[in-house]
Amino acid sequence: MADYRYRKLLLRYKQTSRHYRQLIIVLCIVIAWLVILLVLAQNNTAQADEGKTITYQSVLVHPGDTLWGLADTYCNSDMNVEDYVNEIRRINNMKNSDLISGEYIILPTVHSLSADAV
Repeated sequence: MADYRYRKLLLRYKQTSRHYRQLIIVLCIVIAWLVILLVLAQNNTAQADEGKTITYQSVLVHPGDTLWGLADTYCNSDMNVEDYVNEIRRINNMKNSDLISGEYIILPTVHSLSADAV
């Protein structure tokens, strides 16, 4: 009689464990899909702003170059130069606007997509 109860408990334990494992697998798959969707949504935000796309270029800093001077040169007419400088500082993790000759900095370039390309 005790052997029968033991088998019954063991069978119930195995069934419960299998259900929990299946539940955990399903939850992991759902979480993975959510993460993938969030990453894709973040990548598309740079291209979703009013038919514009952002590319990045590396620029060598020459003696006498200033962040504001580079921003004035590379900033397009649709963007405020001060906002462009702040974006350069954010991208390059700069605490201030000081540049060192010989270093490379990354500059964003905003391109408007033509009506034919959209």
